[in-house]
Amino acid sequence: MYKRIVAVFVALLLVVGCIKLHYGITDGFRVNKILNTFPSFLEEQKVSSQKLDKIFQGKFFYFGKGRQTYVFCREDGAYVIKFVRYHKYNCPLWAKFLNKYAPSQRLSKVLREQNERMHRAFTSYRLAIEELGQETHTVAVHWNSDVKINRAVIIVDRMGREFSIDLNRVGFVVQRKAVPFAEAVRKLYRTHQNTELCAILDSLIERAAYRIQQGICNRDYANAVRNSGVYKNDFMEMDIGSFYRDENVSFEKRLLLFLAPFNDFIVHEMPEYESYFQELVDKTLRHYAQNH
Repeated sequence: MYKRIVAVFVALLLVVGCIKLHYGITDGFRVNKILNTFPSFLEEQKVSSQKLDKIFQGKFFYFGKGRQTYVFCREDGAYVIKFVRYHKYNCPLWAKFLNKYAPSQRLSKVLREQNERMHRAFTSYRLAIEELGQETHTVAVHWNSDVKINRAVIIVDRMGREFSIDLNRVGFVVQRKAVPFAEAVRKLYRTHQNTELCAILDSLIERAAYRIQQGICNRDYANAVRNSGVYKNDFMEMDIGSFYRDENVSFEKRLLLFLAPFNDFIVHEMPEYESYFQELVDKTLRHYAQNH
């Protein structure tokens, strides 16, 4: 009896170990996690066939994941495609069953908040493609299952497995591939490329000021440095899932709030540029005050 218990215990450990190993290798990615099972909501702009043909040349290789998406990079490094992690918004069958036959305020609140998170994310994607395309280098967005793409893309996961993804069945964002902000400016700083570094800081202030003047805020300002990048010496916000509109907002307050993490980064990593960065901020605030 004792040997049987030990054998069962060892078998369970092996199963759990295999599951964790597989998760570690694949980073948790599975195709069924990106399939859109939700009804259509929010209208979207249809992307031209010519643009899609250009984007979806070649294969896309697994690059990483964020809170809302799985990211794949085109083999030539020109674009990334971010597939919406719909499983994050799908409530379990048991929760749906309980909510239907034994509803509770707590469960209803959880399901409602889950639905609201999905709507906030897609509203943010819509703002990115329609109003911040240049600021985020977003070139295509798709979330509405009623808008047909009629194309497939080949993706390759971390295990080297290839999948043909029907773009009608998924939600996705396509952006130009950027170098993370911290990595880009550190390299320029180390190699004393002052002109290029200053150009990026100029672009950072300009892009942030433009977005805020349009009444668009970023709720994830605390992670602004990590979520930003550089594309051809042009600053861009890589994470486009946290935008929301609020036109009744103080320009100065929002700008300083968004730029605070960048200021901390500069003070810590490249203190020689602190005064230059502050001059840019002050100049931007004065210009805004004079024209509004």
